[in-house]
Amino acid sequence: MNRFYLGKSGRFNVNAPYDTLVKSNVVYKVTADSFITELIRDRKKLFETTYKIIGLTKEVFEEDLANDVVILTLVDSAGDTVYIPEYRVQGGCIRDGVEYVERTLLINIGGFPVNTDFTAMMSNVSDVIESNIGVTPVYELANTSIVEMVSNAEHTDLTNARGAVETDNNLKKLNDAIAEIVRLNKTISDLECIIKEKVIL
Repeated sequence: MNRFYLGKSGRFNVNAPYDTLVKSNVVYKVTADSFITELIRDRKKLFETTYKIIGLTKEVFEEDLANDVVILTLVDSAGDTVYIPEYRVQGGCIRDGVEYVERTLLINIGGFPVNTDFTAMMSNVSDVIESNIGVTPVYELANTSIVEMVSNAEHTDLTNARGAVETDNNLKKLNDAIAEIVRLNKTISDLECIIKEKVIL
């Protein structure tokens, strides 16, 4: 056993029918390489999980067992494991690409009255995501708890608290805008002075 693949991560091109078990666009890590007889001794149900599942016969399994072929253990990023005879791999471990994974942004905004309209907020969040990373997200609003009853007094307190935060945020935006205007005015004034000096010269 040359242990060429052990510890390597990447994409694997494999012979049919193993291409239905090992996806060519999925990144796997080789966590083990073992002789098939070793795995049988460890009571791995290799015929069911590695041969029968993709339509290979008992005779093919018995031939690999007689030759004591090396079985690679491949694990993907989700932790799913597949076993494949090493001789079924074509061209080695492929690393000529960029690893991608689908991302989901989860934002818990807490409890709100059931009839609250979040349409504008969700549109704003979508705009922020699109302007920052260049993709238009697919989003939906979901409830993450059962409906609970809040007293009128609690509802008033929560509404006032959220209103205070909104006011603070609006004031901050206003102050930031004023500061930016002051900075730009100073820049314009400096440039005007430079232009006047050049005209006098």
